[in-house]
Amino acid sequence: MAGFGVLWRVLNVIRWTKFFYCTNCMRPYCQSETKTGEFVVTQPNGTGTHAIYCVNCSKNLVSIRTLIAPLIIGIGALCFTLVCLVFAISTNDIVMWNVVKFCPWFGALFLWLFHREKSTYKPIYDRWVMKHGTDPDKWPDANKPK
Repeated sequence: MAGFGVLWRVLNVIRWTKFFYCTNCMRPYCQSETKTGEFVVTQPNGTGTHAIYCVNCSKNLVSIRTLIAPLIIGIGALCFTLVCLVFAISTNDIVMWNVVKFCPWFGALFLWLFHREKSTYKPIYDRWVMKHGTDPDKWPDANKPK
């Protein structure tokens, strides 16, 4: 039965990462409720994305869709550390010992990044859901400026 609780929490993480967040209005937005701004180049090869703004206050909205990557990298680095630790103990290789010293810090950094983003934006989603429910179609419309 505990497995269903873990699965529910994982699905809940996936649900709240689908929205854009305004820290000024303290609410999540579906993509259809946002304003698209100018094209912003984010890669050296010229690719990028359009800036997305809140329809109420015109501040930049934050997308959490990339939040899972730091979690996966952090857990992967910690698992890699354990594998390297086994090799370091069995072979007494100095390179492996250096990897064992470095990787936990690397993994902890990415787990901290995940925690910081989650603790910033997940409470906005939780408060909104407690007040308006989990169905975005039933949420009140954003107030559009005149």
